[in-house]
Amino acid sequence: MNTLELPSPEVIKKYARPTVVPAPVEKNGTPVEPAGGEARPDKLLSQWVEVTPAMAARWLKNNFTNRPMSDDVVTAYARDMAAGTWVPTHQGIAFNDRDELIDGQHRLAAIVRSGKTIRMMVTFGLPAKVEGHEMTTMDCVDRGRPRSVADQLKIQHGLKSGTQIAQVCSVLAFLCYGEKVRRLSVGQTLEIYRAFQASVDFVIEHRSKEHGLRSAGVLAAFAFVHAAVPGKELEMMFQRLNRGEELEHNPGIQALYEFLTGQQAGLIIASMNKGISELAVHTLWLALQGGKQTRLEESPDAWQKTLDEVRGKLSGRVTKVAALFRLPEKQSEQAAVKNQPEAAAAPAKAQRPGIEQILQAAEAHFKLAIFMFTCRGRGIPQVERAREVIVVCARGYGHTIEAIAEVFKRDPESMKIYDVQPEMMREAQLTALHKIKLKLSK
Repeated sequence: MNTLELPSPEVIKKYARPTVVPAPVEKNGTPVEPAGGEARPDKLLSQWVEVTPAMAARWLKNNFTNRPMSDDVVTAYARDMAAGTWVPTHQGIAFNDRDELIDGQHRLAAIVRSGKTIRMMVTFGLPAKVEGHEMTTMDCVDRGRPRSVADQLKIQHGLKSGTQIAQVCSVLAFLCYGEKVRRLSVGQTLEIYRAFQASVDFVIEHRSKEHGLRSAGVLAAFAFVHAAVPGKELEMMFQRLNRGEELEHNPGIQALYEFLTGQQAGLIIASMNKGISELAVHTLWLALQGGKQTRLEESPDAWQKTLDEVRGKLSGRVTKVAALFRLPEKQSEQAAVKNQPEAAAAPAKAQRPGIEQILQAAEAHFKLAIFMFTCRGRGIPQVERAREVIVVCARGYGHTIEAIAEVFKRDPESMKIYDVQPEMMREAQLTALHKIKLKLSK
């Protein structure tokens, strides 16, 4: 066959259809079925295959020796597949000569998640061991340094500020969509950039060199509000904030400046950008409305109300950006292979959620930014009760108080006040704990 020619449906079926033929290899007592089917070739073979959700679920049964799967990666891939922007490349799925999946677990899981049939280059029969060496073929997979979105924006699209554009657009995605989204693709980043280009270019061109002031959360907040209310007033406000001058007539912006440049500014990290953007949007919006706030508002409910107002001013753009991240309802592998018992998926491996995962689940439930759990909001009853739930949840999964304290950047002794018995918690806290555990189990 000409190697540039796509295989016929008959060839695809011959080599790629899942079967129930017993396999010679077993893992932990589980029979491994041939990935290529009854007629799987003895020699190395790569083929284009239309991989269905049922086929992907079946092939995931052969996933024994991979690293832990990242839900963020699966979701990012599934978004592209659902949106029709997934482009087939030479990178695809690979099985060794023992029918073990050695590359492509995230792609297969994304096919299941998206419910879409995706064309993939599938390779069968790679040697499990490198002859004459201790190495395996899998040791050689994914060793290269991947190109980041920022790299691609610079190299392929000629955007010199690719790094800043990627960072700001990631936060703008949250401000439009309402939930934190990770691992934006180049296409999604460009869509957001084009929707907010004038405002993004302005804040990047005039950004400060100070750590807190130049954070993506601050830049995205200004770009978001600037797009809703373009004009000199906000641009002057941005430049005054960056200089730290002429702020005495606007105590809200002055309070924001002091927060972003004060002693705790060095603790601002990328994971705080979501919360910082909400705080900054709220503060800017009040300032533009002539509000005279004398301190920063720490109420997530107030932030949400302001965000809804700004989104209303940007309804067309917000709707367009939010649509980039909507997926079909998350499917179980069993649903993906309904009526196909021979392709039934293996049950997911039980994994203990990490403390960062618990924080993210709590963030979504309580609608409080992670930086309020870890750095701010001390003494606020709502935050204190949420911290108790987080610590009890993490302890229930076997995490030590020392490990939890490290994530919170606190002394272990100071964290022990949150390490309570569930029976001592309020009913609302127990309900929250139950819902967070349900979220983590999905």
